[in-house]
Amino acid sequence: GCGETFVEPEPKSFFAPENTYTKTSGLQGILNNLNVTLTREYYGQSPELMTEYMYTDIAVPSESRATQQPYDVTTEIVPTNVQQANYDVGDYWERAYNGITYANIVTTNVDGVTDWSSDQERNEFLAAGYFHQAYHYYRLVHQFGDLPVYLNQIAEPRTDFNSYSREAILKQ
Repeated sequence: GCGETFVEPEPKSFFAPENTYTKTSGLQGILNNLNVTLTREYYGQSPELMTEYMYTDIAVPSESRATQQPYDVTTEIVPTNVQQANYDVGDYWERAYNGITYANIVTTNVDGVTDWSSDQERNEFLAAGYFHQAYHYYRLVHQFGDLPVYLNQIAEPRTDFNSYSREAILKQ
């Protein structure tokens, strides 16, 4: 019949931050994801860079459907814009901050990794994390100006974010 062991869960894996972020393979997976995300900004049917182009004189939309063309710049160039299917500014904001979040995981957890093959390998991971942080903040400040900044992994809910000036972020 049903004994006490019947209802005890048997986990199929132990994929949790305390297990994943202590190994090079865990941080490598995060860096792989960051690199794939970076390519999506420039390549594909509607790369994210098109968001920037469509609001400047660099490009003119060729589609005749009004829903594809930016027409009201004051309401469209804001992080909460979710109206435009192909030129979604809100999506650009969200993806950039997701990139920052993942980069912060790498930079925050580098010193907790137990299986580095060398100091050089550790430094390469740290440099890659810093690159992705800097890249996404650089792109965001040129899109939106002043921004909330966080440079470490967020381990618990926070509501105390402050915006910093575009100039201060670029100097960082």
